Amino acid sequence: WQPTFLARAAEKWSMGTLGMDRCPERWLETSAEVTCAGDVVVLNMAGMKLAQLPLQEYSTGRAVKNFLQHHLEVPPCRQRLVEHDTDEPLDEDAPLLPTFGDGTRCLTVVVLDYRPDLTVQLLNAAEEGDSQKASRLLHELADPNGTEAEGW
Repeated sequence: WQPTFLARAAEKWSMGTLGMDRCPERWLETSAEVTCAGDVVVLNMAGMKLAQLPLQEYSTGRAVKNFLQHHLEVPPCRQRLVEHDTDEPLDEDAPLLPTFGDGTRCLTVVVLDYRPDLTVQLLNAAEEGDSQKASRLLHELADPNGTEAEGW
């Protein structure tokens, strides 16, 4: 069966807009409407189910984040996956193992805001052609669309 995706963001999300009221309804056809054994269930900060994915196909946090990037239009560097029951951050390269007796794994996705304080550094790195510095700044959540005070 295909992954069940229950909500798709119309715009890029910020942490304060993780509700279904901000998302158009979009459903993928699936034969299972409820949680099935061996699934990864992804919730938003409000506890609403965003995705239900087969654990065998989405066996790492990185794979889950890539799925969410495609459907939520939020880059993986802005996503943090945490364990739903403990709020512990997830190591995205570690294998996802079932945490419940029925073989499911429940995660919460937190969408982080860009850091405007890194904009000038990112613009300088781009101007200097320093791709390593630019990449590092983007992973530190520099806004790729940010401008400095003068509009550049």
